[in-house]
Amino acid sequence: MRYSPLADRITGSGRGTWNVHAEAVRRRNAGEDIIFLTVGDPDQDPPEAVIEATVAALRAHRTGYSATIGYPAVREAIAARVARRTGQVCAADNVAVVPGAQGGLYCALQCLAGPGDEVYEDLAFARPHVSAWSLPGMADCTIVVSSLSKSHAIPAFRFGWVVGPRALSSHLSNLVLCMTYGSPAFIQDGALVALQRELPEVVALHEEYRARASLLTALLREAPGCRAVPPEGGRRHVRAARHPRHRARGRRLCRPVARARTGRGIAM
Repeated sequence: MRYSPLADRITGSGRGTWNVHAEAVRRRNAGEDIIFLTVGDPDQDPPEAVIEATVAALRAHRTGYSATIGYPAVREAIAARVARRTGQVCAADNVAVVPGAQGGLYCALQCLAGPGDEVYEDLAFARPHVSAWSLPGMADCTIVVSSLSKSHAIPAFRFGWVVGPRALSSHLSNLVLCMTYGSPAFIQDGALVALQRELPEVVALHEEYRARASLLTALLREAPGCRAVPPEGGRRHVRAARHPRHRARGRRLCRPVARARTGRGIAM
Protein backbone atom coordinates (compact mmCIF):
# COMPACT_ATOMS: atom_id res chain seq x y z
CA MET A 1 0.00 0.00 0.00
CA ARG A 2 1.28 3.48 -0.87
CA TYR A 3 0.99 6.24 1.72
CA SER A 4 0.84 9.98 1.28
CA PRO A 5 3.86 12.23 2.02
CA LEU A 6 1.98 13.38 5.12
CA ALA A 7 2.57 9.97 6.71
CA ASP A 8 6.34 10.62 6.55
CA ARG A 9 6.08 14.24 7.71
CA ILE A 10 4.14 13.45 10.86
CA THR A 11 6.60 10.73 11.90
CA GLY A 12 9.43 13.17 12.62
CA SER A 13 12.21 12.98 15.22
CA GLY A 14 9.75 13.70 18.04
CA ARG A 15 8.33 10.21 17.66
CA GLY A 16 11.21 8.91 19.81
CA THR A 17 9.62 10.52 22.86
CA TRP A 18 6.49 8.47 22.39
CA ASN A 19 8.56 5.31 21.97
CA VAL A 20 10.12 5.92 25.39
CA HIS A 21 6.68 6.55 26.85
CA ALA A 22 5.24 3.40 25.28
CA GLU A 23 8.08 1.32 26.70
CA ALA A 24 7.53 2.86 30.14
CA VAL A 25 3.80 2.05 29.98
CA ARG A 26 4.62 -1.53 28.98
CA ARG A 27 6.96 -1.92 31.96
CA ARG A 28 4.48 -0.35 34.36
CA ASN A 29 1.75 -2.72 33.16
CA ALA A 30 4.19 -5.56 33.77
CA GLY A 31 4.46 -4.55 37.42
CA GLU A 32 7.49 -2.25 37.50
CA ASP A 33 7.40 0.97 39.55
CA ILE A 34 7.84 3.77 36.99
CA ILE A 35 8.15 7.54 37.44
CA PHE A 36 6.84 9.22 34.29
CA LEU A 37 8.64 12.37 33.11
CA THR A 38 7.51 11.94 29.52
CA VAL A 39 4.13 13.27 28.35
CA GLY A 40 2.26 15.85 30.40
CA ASP A 41 -0.51 13.62 31.74
CA PRO A 42 -1.64 14.92 35.17
CA ASP A 43 -1.80 12.31 37.92
CA GLN A 44 -4.00 14.46 40.18
CA ASP A 45 -7.77 14.29 40.48
CA PRO A 46 -9.80 16.79 38.43
CA PRO A 47 -12.30 19.19 40.06
CA GLU A 48 -15.27 17.23 41.36
CA ALA A 49 -17.75 19.81 40.04
CA VAL A 50 -16.53 19.19 36.49
CA ILE A 51 -16.94 15.43 36.84
CA GLU A 52 -20.42 15.76 38.36
CA ALA A 53 -21.58 18.07 35.56
CA THR A 54 -20.23 15.68 32.94
CA VAL A 55 -21.95 12.66 34.52
CA ALA A 56 -25.21 14.61 34.81
CA ALA A 57 -25.00 15.48 31.12
CA LEU A 58 -24.52 11.82 30.22
CA ARG A 59 -27.50 10.80 32.37
CA ALA A 60 -29.52 13.48 30.59
CA HIS A 61 -28.61 11.72 27.31
CA ARG A 62 -26.52 14.61 26.01
CA THR A 63 -24.90 12.22 23.57
CA GLY A 64 -26.07 13.44 20.18
CA TYR A 65 -24.33 15.72 17.71
CA SER A 66 -23.43 19.12 19.09
CA ALA A 67 -22.88 22.61 17.73
CA THR A 68 -19.84 22.41 15.45
CA ILE A 69 -17.67 25.00 17.17
CA GLY A 70 -19.35 24.88 20.57
CA TYR A 71 -22.67 25.68 22.18
CA PRO A 72 -23.40 29.40 22.58
CA ALA A 73 -23.23 29.20 26.39
CA VAL A 74 -19.79 27.57 26.26
CA ARG A 75 -18.42 30.05 23.72
CA GLU A 76 -19.86 32.93 25.75
CA ALA A 77 -18.20 31.55 28.91
CA ILE A 78 -14.83 31.33 27.14
CA ALA A 79 -15.25 34.86 25.76
CA ALA A 80 -16.12 36.16 29.24
CA ARG A 81 -13.06 34.41 30.70
CA VAL A 82 -10.77 35.97 28.07
CA ALA A 83 -12.30 39.43 28.55
CA ARG A 84 -12.03 39.14 32.33
CA ARG A 85 -8.39 38.09 32.25
CA THR A 86 -7.18 40.42 29.52
CA GLY A 87 -9.31 43.53 29.98
CA GLN A 88 -10.09 43.51 26.27
CA VAL A 89 -13.39 42.92 24.51
CA CYS A 90 -14.00 39.32 23.45
CA ALA A 91 -17.32 37.99 22.15
CA ALA A 92 -18.64 34.50 21.50
CA ASP A 93 -18.15 35.15 17.78
CA ASN A 94 -14.40 35.29 18.45
CA VAL A 95 -14.40 31.77 19.93
CA ALA A 96 -14.32 28.28 18.44
CA VAL A 97 -14.32 25.12 20.58
CA VAL A 98 -11.83 22.54 19.29
CA PRO A 99 -10.54 19.09 20.37
CA GLY A 100 -7.88 20.23 22.82
CA ALA A 101 -5.10 22.78 22.45
CA GLN A 102 -3.21 20.52 20.06
CA GLY A 103 -6.30 20.31 17.89
CA GLY A 104 -6.61 24.08 18.15
CA LEU A 105 -3.05 24.60 16.96
CA TYR A 106 -3.64 22.27 14.04
CA CYS A 107 -6.90 23.98 13.08
CA ALA A 108 -5.40 27.46 13.37
CA LEU A 109 -2.37 26.48 11.31
CA GLN A 110 -4.65 25.10 8.61
CA CYS A 111 -6.26 28.52 8.34
CA LEU A 112 -3.19 30.72 8.87
CA ALA A 113 0.28 30.58 10.40
CA GLY A 114 1.68 31.85 13.68
CA PRO A 115 -0.81 31.23 16.53
CA GLY A 116 0.17 31.84 20.16
CA ASP A 117 -0.33 28.93 22.60
CA GLU A 118 -1.71 29.95 26.04
CA VAL A 119 -2.48 26.47 27.37
CA TYR A 120 -0.38 27.23 30.48
CA GLU A 121 -2.00 30.56 31.39
CA ASP A 122 -3.19 29.06 34.69
CA LEU A 123 0.23 27.57 35.42
CA ALA A 124 2.47 30.66 35.44
CA PHE A 125 4.90 30.60 38.40
CA ALA A 126 7.41 33.43 38.03
CA ARG A 127 5.00 36.23 37.06
CA PRO A 128 1.37 36.70 36.02
CA HIS A 129 0.55 35.49 32.53
CA VAL A 130 0.18 38.27 29.95
CA SER A 131 -1.97 37.36 26.98
CA ALA A 132 -1.22 38.84 23.58
CA TRP A 133 -4.97 39.49 23.40
CA SER A 134 -4.61 41.98 26.26
CA LEU A 135 -2.21 44.24 24.34
CA PRO A 136 -3.72 47.33 22.66
CA GLY A 137 -4.54 46.86 19.00
CA MET A 138 -3.63 43.15 18.96
CA ALA A 139 -7.10 41.56 18.88
CA ASP A 140 -7.32 41.73 15.08
CA CYS A 141 -3.97 40.02 14.56
CA THR A 142 -3.77 37.56 17.47
CA ILE A 143 -4.78 33.91 17.65
CA VAL A 144 -5.00 32.45 21.17
CA VAL A 145 -5.10 28.68 21.67
CA SER A 146 -5.84 27.25 25.10
CA SER A 147 -7.47 24.37 26.98
CA LEU A 148 -8.29 22.94 30.42
CA SER A 149 -6.22 19.76 30.05
CA LYS A 150 -3.36 20.57 32.43
CA SER A 151 -4.86 23.32 34.59
CA HIS A 152 -7.90 21.17 35.47
CA ALA A 153 -6.31 17.72 35.06
CA ILE A 154 -8.74 16.62 32.33
CA PRO A 155 -6.62 15.89 29.22
CA ALA A 156 -8.96 13.06 28.17
CA PHE A 157 -11.74 15.61 27.68
CA ARG A 158 -9.91 16.94 24.61
CA PHE A 159 -11.55 20.28 25.22
CA GLY A 160 -9.84 23.38 23.92
CA TRP A 161 -10.60 26.61 22.13
CA VAL A 162 -9.31 29.13 19.63
CA VAL A 163 -9.89 32.84 20.10
CA GLY A 164 -9.28 35.19 17.18
CA PRO A 165 -10.91 37.53 14.67
CA ARG A 166 -14.53 36.70 13.91
CA ALA A 167 -13.71 35.77 10.32
CA LEU A 168 -11.42 33.02 11.63
CA SER A 169 -14.26 31.41 13.57
CA SER A 170 -16.18 31.03 10.33
CA HIS A 171 -13.25 29.27 8.68
CA LEU A 172 -12.72 27.10 11.75
CA SER A 173 -16.38 26.11 11.69
CA ASN A 174 -15.99 24.75 8.16
CA LEU A 175 -12.78 22.93 9.10
CA VAL A 176 -14.09 21.36 12.32
CA LEU A 177 -17.25 20.30 10.49
CA CYS A 178 -15.08 18.18 8.18
CA MET A 179 -12.87 16.84 11.00
CA THR A 180 -14.70 16.08 14.25
CA TYR A 181 -18.23 17.41 13.70
CA GLY A 182 -18.04 19.22 17.02
CA SER A 183 -17.06 18.56 20.63
CA PRO A 184 -19.33 16.08 22.54
CA ALA A 185 -22.19 17.80 24.34
CA PHE A 186 -21.50 16.14 27.70
CA ILE A 187 -17.86 17.28 27.55
CA GLN A 188 -18.94 20.85 26.89
CA ASP A 189 -21.39 20.71 29.80
CA GLY A 190 -18.63 19.57 32.14
CA ALA A 191 -16.18 22.16 30.83
CA LEU A 192 -18.77 24.91 31.23
CA VAL A 193 -18.57 24.53 35.02
CA ALA A 194 -14.79 24.94 34.88
CA LEU A 195 -15.13 28.04 32.72
CA GLN A 196 -17.75 29.72 34.90
CA ARG A 197 -16.27 29.04 38.35
CA GLU A 198 -12.97 29.64 40.10
CA LEU A 199 -12.55 26.12 41.50
CA PRO A 200 -10.34 25.50 44.57
CA GLU A 201 -8.89 22.34 43.01
CA VAL A 202 -7.34 24.45 40.25
CA VAL A 203 -5.51 26.59 42.81
CA ALA A 204 -4.26 23.43 44.53
CA LEU A 205 -3.06 21.99 41.22
CA HIS A 206 -1.16 25.21 40.48
CA GLU A 207 0.65 25.07 43.81
CA GLU A 208 1.46 21.38 43.42
CA TYR A 209 2.91 21.96 39.95
CA ARG A 210 5.01 24.81 41.35
CA ALA A 211 6.34 22.62 44.18
CA ARG A 212 7.16 19.77 41.79
CA ALA A 213 9.00 22.15 39.47
CA SER A 214 11.10 23.47 42.37
CA LEU A 215 11.90 19.94 43.55
CA LEU A 216 12.97 18.75 40.10
CA THR A 217 15.10 21.87 39.58
CA ALA A 218 16.92 21.22 42.86
CA LEU A 219 17.55 17.58 41.92
CA LEU A 220 18.83 18.40 38.42
CA ARG A 221 21.20 21.05 39.74
CA GLU A 222 23.12 18.24 41.43
CA ALA A 223 23.71 16.46 38.12
CA PRO A 224 27.28 16.88 36.81
CA GLY A 225 27.82 18.90 33.66
CA CYS A 226 24.34 20.31 33.29
CA ARG A 227 22.43 23.43 34.27
CA ALA A 228 18.81 23.24 35.30
CA VAL A 229 16.72 26.18 34.08
CA PRO A 230 13.86 26.78 36.54
CA PRO A 231 10.55 26.78 34.66
CA GLU A 232 8.49 29.96 34.85
CA GLY A 233 5.32 27.98 34.36
CA GLY A 234 3.74 24.97 32.71
CA ARG A 235 4.67 21.33 33.13
CA ARG A 236 7.96 21.11 31.22
CA HIS A 237 11.54 21.36 32.42
CA VAL A 238 14.63 22.40 30.46
CA ARG A 239 17.93 20.66 31.09
CA ALA A 240 20.83 22.57 29.52
CA ALA A 241 24.02 20.57 28.93
CA ARG A 242 27.31 22.51 28.91
CA HIS A 243 29.33 20.10 26.81
CA PRO A 244 28.58 17.98 23.70
CA ARG A 245 29.57 14.90 25.68
CA HIS A 246 26.88 15.68 28.22
CA ARG A 247 24.28 16.31 25.52
CA ALA A 248 25.02 12.88 24.05
CA ARG A 249 24.71 11.39 27.52
CA GLY A 250 21.31 13.06 27.88
CA ARG A 251 20.08 11.51 24.65
CA ARG A 252 21.23 8.07 25.80
CA LEU A 253 19.49 8.62 29.13
CA CYS A 254 16.18 9.45 27.49
CA ARG A 255 16.26 6.46 25.15
CA PRO A 256 15.73 3.64 27.66
CA VAL A 257 13.72 3.67 30.82
CA ALA A 258 16.40 4.56 33.35
CA ARG A 259 16.77 2.77 36.67
CA ALA A 260 17.17 5.01 39.71
CA ARG A 261 19.11 4.09 42.85
CA THR A 262 15.80 3.53 44.59
CA GLY A 263 14.93 0.79 42.14
CA ARG A 264 12.18 2.84 40.48
CA GLY A 265 12.20 3.32 36.73
CA ILE A 266 12.30 6.90 35.40
CA ALA A 267 10.87 7.52 31.91
CA MET A 268 11.98 10.82 30.33
